[in-house]
Amino acid sequence: MTPSRAAQDAIWQRLLARQSIAGESLRYGVITTGIFCRIGCPSPPPRRDNVRFFPDTRAAHAAGLRACRRCHPETDSSSDNRDIPDMPHWLIAVCRQLEAAVAESRPTPSLSRLAILTGLGSSHLQRRFKAWLGLSPSDYASGLRQLRFHDLLEQGRGVTDAILTAGYRSTSRAHARAGGMTPSARSKGGSGETLLAMHWPCSFGMPEHHCWLSAALSERGVVAIQLTDSRDAGQSALEARLPEADWQQVTPDDEAGQSLHAMLGARLLALCETPQTSQTLFIELPLDVRGTAFQLRVWQQLNTTLSGETLTYRQLAEALGRPTASRAVANACGANPLALLTPCHRVVRGDGGLGGYRWGVELKQARLAQEAESSGRS
Repeated sequence: MTPSRAAQDAIWQRLLARQSIAGESLRYGVITTGIFCRIGCPSPPPRRDNVRFFPDTRAAHAAGLRACRRCHPETDSSSDNRDIPDMPHWLIAVCRQLEAAVAESRPTPSLSRLAILTGLGSSHLQRRFKAWLGLSPSDYASGLRQLRFHDLLEQGRGVTDAILTAGYRSTSRAHARAGGMTPSARSKGGSGETLLAMHWPCSFGMPEHHCWLSAALSERGVVAIQLTDSRDAGQSALEARLPEADWQQVTPDDEAGQSLHAMLGARLLALCETPQTSQTLFIELPLDVRGTAFQLRVWQQLNTTLSGETLTYRQLAEALGRPTASRAVANACGANPLALLTPCHRVVRGDGGLGGYRWGVELKQARLAQEAESSGRS
């Protein structure tokens, strides 16, 4: 049977957390790729509205989907005849409390308060909730809050408004859930991670100038986007950001990664030609943005600007409530890992000069001219 809506929401949180349960027959499919996976698949999480849940592999095949080559959802088919158990009443009640808190922009109810609601002890509730859903009540609420945050952005709400309406207490907390790194994680330089590297030749803003667009993906999403003058330089730029990672190349000839290479390449190459798509793409792409809390605030503020607009380093600092932090803002712009997607090229000097640009002042000038033309401000 197909899970209820409440169960699907809970399963979605497990999918985001890659929490699997041994022997589980449930599968999810992504309609845009035509692939179905196990819950817990290490692939980057899809958009929620592109996901469909299936009770077993046969149902997924009947819908015309093919099996994922990373999580091999067709193996251990002996469990596919089992129905998905109904959620107990106490679990639904707890989920409803957490969902209501997020919907009403309230803090997440404490574990002790939820325990009183169910009549269970706090530690007992924590264990049983995690046994059912694969994550804690706090993680379940955090996942819902993150989903609401992105939904609000898709509705056209401003970033700060979306953060507050989603119930975050600070912008840094919202960005931490979006993928901010702790200092200890940053210092490891990607140690222990397997990252995918992809490269595409492109013409960027200038017919006479050709460059290479390179991207790095973790299990959570896009980590970095680089602009260089060759494929090798692009790979070197990616490795310089996370030198300790285990890098795997994905090419158009790689059968397992063809669809991912084509999908991401199509979107990023379109971004080169159509600057105004950056805000939509920022919301749609799964991102694993890594930086300090201050850097994340700067980059998020940049994503509130529109194609064709510019602002000074001082104006950006003032927008963050840090009017004397122009130099720190400039450094954060220089550390931006997502070329073109996070538009640090829109920040200029107070005297009208272009200032610096990590990928070259010539490309910054070309991008600003391209945006001005596309917005009718040339």
